[in-house]
Amino acid sequence: MMKIFAVFTILVACAMCGPFCPDTATVPDFDLVPYMGRWYEVGTSSIPRDTFERGLVCNAAFYTLFDIVQVNNSGLVGSPTGPNTFIVGKADVPDASVPGALEVTFTNSFTGNPNYFVMAVDYDSYVLIGGPCQLYLWILSRTPSISDSDYDYLISIAEKEGYNPDRIGFKREDNSACRYQF
Repeated sequence: MMKIFAVFTILVACAMCGPFCPDTATVPDFDLVPYMGRWYEVGTSSIPRDTFERGLVCNAAFYTLFDIVQVNNSGLVGSPTGPNTFIVGKADVPDASVPGALEVTFTNSFTGNPNYFVMAVDYDSYVLIGGPCQLYLWILSRTPSISDSDYDYLISIAEKEGYNPDRIGFKREDNSACRYQF
């Protein structure tokens, strides 16, 4: 009985402390202004794909800067010719000294905890975004496709930061048949 109590106590203590998540290096001089506009999802991992993007293809995001960043995520239901669906959220930079660590929410409430780490960006071409605890990634592009060299470069950055694309089910998206409805 004492062993069970000791194990239970340790499990509760670990649960209260939460998992250890390594820091993710972000773009130190990230600038929201040139980041605004349309981005096409050209790669993502299984957590987004199997949860809030489930059943969607041809996913894209449109960022607009007002007092705060408005995020409009959209996708087509079921197939590249399916109906369009979207959700509008917000993004904020909780700590101005780390401008590449943003918090994105679709619940209209912020926690102050970043969940969107801009790891690499070419404002005219691509962005690599990491999630907390190295559990998910996105590669977004200003066009529906990305060159093999840019894709490989971004994957190498993610791997250097400790992300394991195979473990998190990262896949490149084929947007060749997409008919975006913006």
